[in-house]
Amino acid sequence: MRSAWNPANEVVWRKLEDNLFSVQFGCLADWDKAMNMGPCLFRNNYDLMMEEYDGFQNHRTIVLDKIVVWERVLQLLDKYLKEPVIRGI
Repeated sequence: MRSAWNPANEVVWRKLEDNLFSVQFGCLADWDKAMNMGPCLFRNNYDLMMEEYDGFQNHRTIVLDKIVVWERVLQLLDKYLKEPVIRGI
């Protein structure tokens, strides 16, 4: 992830469980970049899902079952330019 995020300061990874880690960023700019870049997609698989965590609450209470995505649809036909259709996409 170092090459993907290119952080300015040190990033500390702590293993919480198998396949579950806590990541501590050295500065707010690095955290913001990592959180806003979203999940990392590689070969149609999400290799990394991130959720904000304060380090105090029980990490098992954080649910990683949704991925927020942004999609751009080009040349959508006029018959699909209706709010219910667009919300359903």
